[in-house]
Amino acid sequence: MLLPHSPDQPIHFGCKFKMMVKQGYHSGGAGYVLSREALRRFVNEGLSDAEKCSPKEGGEEDVEIGSCLEKIGVYAGDSRDSSQHHRCLLSVITSLPTLKSVVRFMPMAPEEHLMVGNVEKTMWVFAYTYYPFEQGPNCCSGRHLANQI
Repeated sequence: MLLPHSPDQPIHFGCKFKMMVKQGYHSGGAGYVLSREALRRFVNEGLSDAEKCSPKEGGEEDVEIGSCLEKIGVYAGDSRDSSQHHRCLLSVITSLPTLKSVVRFMPMAPEEHLMVGNVEKTMWVFAYTYYPFEQGPNCCSGRHLANQI
């Protein structure tokens, strides 16, 4: 994901949402990928400036990180591959009994990404996803990077 970009380019990647942060933000559950310059800015400019990056507890960590990165000039990149297939997805592995209770909070199990019509288009993930989300064989990149688990 970082290979086509200079390490000096301030950019980050992940499962991109369009709500709450102007340029979008990446879901914390699936994780973040930061360029060297993005990480440098976060540590040296963001963490030391409470106006840009809030030190307060509470709130949604991924929204806070996205807002902070935007304020320090780090671009929220497009994590999809060259065919516009998603490389970072939100899902939960539901084979563990303890995780079954969170299934409806999480959009879908990994295998559900591949099944057309298995998840209602009214589910929140379709409204939040920055780029159109497709179910079925074209949902995912052959170079899939991350799932929220």
